[in-house]
Amino acid sequence: MSIRLFILFVCLSVSAGTFSQQADNQIFFSIDSYSYSEPTSIASFINKFNGDLDYGDHAVSSSQLAFGVNYENFSFSVIKRLDYFYKFTNDTAHFYHQTKNDVGFVAEQKYQLGLQMSHLEASGLKVAYRWQLPSNITLAIGGSYLKTSDFYQARLRGEAIWQGIDDFQLDAPAHIYSAHNELLPYPETDAEGEGVTFDVAVAWKIHQQWQFAVLINDAFSRIYWRDALFSQINRWQVHRLTENGQLDTSPVLEGRVVDYHQELPKKWRGKISYTTETGTNYYTKSYHTRYFSHYQLGLNKPINENNAVFLAWHIQAKAIELGYVMPYGYIRFMTDSWHRKQAHAFALNAGFSLPF
Repeated sequence: MSIRLFILFVCLSVSAGTFSQQADNQIFFSIDSYSYSEPTSIASFINKFNGDLDYGDHAVSSSQLAFGVNYENFSFSVIKRLDYFYKFTNDTAHFYHQTKNDVGFVAEQKYQLGLQMSHLEASGLKVAYRWQLPSNITLAIGGSYLKTSDFYQARLRGEAIWQGIDDFQLDAPAHIYSAHNELLPYPETDAEGEGVTFDVAVAWKIHQQWQFAVLINDAFSRIYWRDALFSQINRWQVHRLTENGQLDTSPVLEGRVVDYHQELPKKWRGKISYTTETGTNYYTKSYHTRYFSHYQLGLNKPINENNAVFLAWHIQAKAIELGYVMPYGYIRFMTDSWHRKQAHAFALNAGFSLPF
């Protein structure tokens, strides 16, 4: 770890974990996984993109494993995270689906293309601290030091015209930063990276029945990559004529090794809840990034003093969530289909702890 990163990490280390009012000392393990594909099923999106195609402009897969210790107001953990975020036009999804699956030509058609992608694979250490402030406000601030093993960030914008069988005119320049060269055998690169991320969370118990909470994951992030690859795709046709009818001799693809600072997408999570006199908790949640906004409605129903069940409806995903809470653990599961190959949405959130 560089001196600059070490100082930044130690001075600002925080965690935005749970908002439990208890300060139990415990060893814990947690998994938080959320995946959603709007235009096609998750299985189709990550494989051949050959399933039924709906209207859609984004897809996401974000997962994190954590193993650590909570001691009084501190939390220390080892984490592993894997994130994929995609934002695209509906035309881009349809164009890719048609070219990928050899869809028969019907008539000339123009597509407005747009694509943004962000990916990170990393592991590291996370430190957390929580303050109990006046007026029933809880503040949690936290930071992670990450060693990164893979990434890409890319953008593409332009248009395509489908003119006939195997006849596409494509004008959509693309810029890609990545850890590895997936396009050509040269230049070879195997980038190494490290960096820090910081989370901020606030919970406010407005009065006995109303609560409000907001969590910002990666509120600040800087990943420093050494020997990353920058690829610039200027055109997709090897042989193309200019406006003057001359053969276009500009480079099809340019690439060079660079140092790159990656900024991760901020992940905003909000919650407003109301607790009845019998203990049933009704809530609404939001999950927002620059790629999408998702919302859900749910309830938490106590079974007895130590156990409760969750039931929620995810509006955009059209998916149901079921969950169970016990004294030293919880598990929540969300999906829109019990058939794995047909599911557009899947989430698993679980945690277990051992007090000491």
